[in-house]
Amino acid sequence: MKIIWSEQAMEAVADTAGYILDNFGKNASQKFIRKIKKAATLLLCNPHTGKIESGLDDVAATYRGLLVTKINKLIYRLDEDGNIYVSVFWDCRRDPETLSNFIS
Repeated sequence: MKIIWSEQAMEAVADTAGYILDNFGKNASQKFIRKIKKAATLLLCNPHTGKIESGLDDVAATYRGLLVTKINKLIYRLDEDGNIYVSVFWDCRRDPETLSNFIS
C-alpha cells in the first residue's frame, strides 16, 4: 500500500506551505509540513480513518476526508489495489458544493 498524490493536491500543499512561510515564518511552515506527514502516516496505518465525504455522492468512487488542520483536509479514495489516492487538499472554508469540481 502506498499514497499517490495528485499533482493538484501536491501543488495545493506546496502553495499553502509557501503562504504560511511568507506570512507566519519558518517554524509555522515546518509545523504545517509535519501535520501533512503525520496525516499521511495515519492514512497508511488506517486508510479508512477519514469520514466519507457525503457531498460527493454523484462521483463513482467513495471519497473520504481527513482533517489535517482546522481549515484543511485531504480528500482521498482507495483504489482497487488498496493504494491511497489523494485527490484534493481542500480548504474547508470553500463552498462544499464545488468540491466535486476538483475531483480528478
